[in-house]
Amino acid sequence: YEICEVTGVQTCALPICSLSLEASTVSGNTAPEGGGVYSGWSSVFNSLLSTVSGNTAESGGGWYSDGIATAQETVVEDNSASIAGGGFACSGQDADISLVDCVFDSNTAPIGSAYSCSSGCTTSTTNVHLEPNNEASCGSSR
Repeated sequence: YEICEVTGVQTCALPICSLSLEASTVSGNTAPEGGGVYSGWSSVFNSLLSTVSGNTAESGGGWYSDGIATAQETVVEDNSASIAGGGFACSGQDADISLVDCVFDSNTAPIGSAYSCSSGCTTSTTNVHLEPNNEASCGSSR
């Protein structure tokens, strides 16, 4: 794998666009939604063997999706959101999120420190570790 570090906010906001991260790091970014990555309606976001850390947003500190997103063997840590979803947030009936073998650690948000899903978002999880130091006023996840 080629190691890649992303220092600018990555967006995928146009309908039917795709963004994939493999063995990559997205860190130190700020945006209103999806501090590290924003994946808009009808778009696809995939993350494999990557790290999303140290990003900040109102919603979805690490990433935000209202499309299709899959994270596998991904570490989501040290992200923060001022409203919801410190690690990630999803919203919308078309949002379909799959988390496999992921770790959420040290993310913060008032609602859903690890992740927050609303407005009909579908989320499936397999072997996801929510470390005890994710901090929220309401729910460490969801």
